[in-house]
Amino acid sequence: MSLIVATSHQPENRGKEGPGQIPNERPSSFSNFFRSPISVEAGSEIAVESVKLNRTANINIKGGNNFFCHYFGERMDDADDREYMIHVPRKIQIDQKTYNVEDYIKNLQDKLNKQYGHPSIFNRAICSMNVNASTGKEIGVKIQFPQRASGSGNDKRGNIQPVPYYSINTPTNGSTTQKPSNDFDWDLATTTFTRTVSASGNITTQNASCVAIARDIPFSNAGGRFDVNCSQAVASASYVVIGLSRPHVQFEETKKDGSRTIKNLTPFGYKPTRNFRYYTGEMRSKMTEHYDFGILFDNTTTDAKFQGVRIFQSMNRNQTFPQVATWKHYEMKYFENLGLTKPYTIAEFTAQFDAIRWQNDGGYLSLFFKNKGKATYTQVMGPNLTKNTDRCFKPIGDTTYALYPQFNLSSGSLTVAKYESEMLNTQYLFPFYNASDNTVSGTGPRQYTPGSDMYSNNRLPFGRKSILSNGAELQFYDNKQKRALSKGSIRKVDNSLTYRNWHSVEPKALLAHFHTDGLNASGGVAYQQVLIVQKYNRPQFEDYLLKSQRFPNMSAELGFRDRSVVSDYNGSVEGYATGSGTNTVTFISPNELDKGATTSFIRIPTLTHQSFNGAQQSMSKIIYQVPEFSNDGRQYGNLYFAPGEKTYIDLNNPNKVMLNSLQVQIVGVDEKEINSLTGTTQVVLHVRKKR
Repeated sequence: MSLIVATSHQPENRGKEGPGQIPNERPSSFSNFFRSPISVEAGSEIAVESVKLNRTANINIKGGNNFFCHYFGERMDDADDREYMIHVPRKIQIDQKTYNVEDYIKNLQDKLNKQYGHPSIFNRAICSMNVNASTGKEIGVKIQFPQRASGSGNDKRGNIQPVPYYSINTPTNGSTTQKPSNDFDWDLATTTFTRTVSASGNITTQNASCVAIARDIPFSNAGGRFDVNCSQAVASASYVVIGLSRPHVQFEETKKDGSRTIKNLTPFGYKPTRNFRYYTGEMRSKMTEHYDFGILFDNTTTDAKFQGVRIFQSMNRNQTFPQVATWKHYEMKYFENLGLTKPYTIAEFTAQFDAIRWQNDGGYLSLFFKNKGKATYTQVMGPNLTKNTDRCFKPIGDTTYALYPQFNLSSGSLTVAKYESEMLNTQYLFPFYNASDNTVSGTGPRQYTPGSDMYSNNRLPFGRKSILSNGAELQFYDNKQKRALSKGSIRKVDNSLTYRNWHSVEPKALLAHFHTDGLNASGGVAYQQVLIVQKYNRPQFEDYLLKSQRFPNMSAELGFRDRSVVSDYNGSVEGYATGSGTNTVTFISPNELDKGATTSFIRIPTLTHQSFNGAQQSMSKIIYQVPEFSNDGRQYGNLYFAPGEKTYIDLNNPNKVMLNSLQVQIVGVDEKEINSLTGTTQVVLHVRKKR
């Protein structure tokens, strides 16, 4: 019989590498080599004599649906606010795994930063341990959400590149010609957008061969300004449209016969025709492309009531017959803010003004006209002028926090004089559709990849695939970041009573549910931050969750054992949050994270024995289960185990074996190396003749 002492600590092998640097010396997987081979008699068996290891605390995320939610939006202060919500929580899903504390904190931060989010806080989360300042003992976690600096003064016009709004084909009036809406040129040096092909035929905004969206950087929500010099185009063109839109991309949907249908990433129920309600109450077919906010300079008709400077926004409305929700563009009565009875004519505008300015003050957009030949502006719309819903833009919600410049031009040129954003080009991604050949019937690869915003991630169903008739696969949606989607989020926002009723009810009744705080004292967006970490009974005052988010379950794993909802508003009073009303909100959990020891086993992969692992439904090389607790009841730290009665495993060796090396592994039930050991591991094995 023989005793074999296997250890992960081998000083003679360290050399210049230093402790813990040699691959075969990890505490959970190591190899020992013997100068004098060990002779194992024929017909021997093996058992574990003792185990000594240093185990760290583990956080065990069990099951496949472990998540909490983070909310960044308007604060609820009334019981019926829920039906008016235009912001919804984002779901943060943690992978099923056993983590040591350090890896868990890194994973938590990584999940928060890879999830889609508002541009002001996207990829900005910082996670760390909350420790006792005196003893250094772990208490809980700290999760910080620092906002980016104000966009005011950060001119990024030289960093944007307009691309065709219709990237596959352009809607035309009766023509069978299909091509992208690329009849334009962009001069980066002067940031000038110019139509390159003369419009022909029916000169309306539906003759959309020069429509572009600048998709590189979203418009700043924190004081950003978007200035466009438009006097030349307005004076000479049949029409000019300048606006801001949520992310847009064309893609192709495959039918059963293999043919493809072109789709637009537009709101549910959006109708490309009869989508403009004039202040007169009359409907007229106008722009086929979608704008969330826009200004139309229209000189395409002799009917005066349809001419002039028209300001509009897209709205979801319930139609009476039939009772369905549809998106349409609705005109704003901006002229009443200026004491006028009708919109400006083109001649009146060009006589007084030469540019426009969009400005985002946190939760609302304002619009200005630049006084001709001067550096001053006349404000046309904004909540500081009036909150009347016919004369004030709808508030910014989660489907519109990522807005991009958009142009439609019949002739001439426009110059972007200013475009402010706190983002860099690579920080916030626009959705992308990969089409190799720009034809409907082509056979190239097709792949839709969402951007960094809520809308483009949730607008299309995840994992949707189609097989073409030629056998090629269309990957319709690629969730590379493994983001947790929130079913029903877009419908909740866009179908909220806020947007459905914006032009239907008294302003006071509607706006009572909203705080038009705009920006905080630090220049950031004045939204509330909330963590929802555990399910709760409804009704709940702060009931932010969607139906698909109803059962968060991570209060213990985040250290908020006595809370389901933790807000910066109430948390600042209770000591659970700091920084309310500032650009850096920090959530601080007061309880130690729920930890436990990982079930672990000793595996000897290089010997000739055989065991069975039901969890893997396969044969195994496991010879011993390491107890969860030591004799004195400890789970962590330096632990020693010596079984009172050893279990011997047949080595199945009919002949003598000369053992030159031995590999020892500490694994979980999945037979993967565990990551909760540190320091030195020693395993003593007993080999004897089989009895």
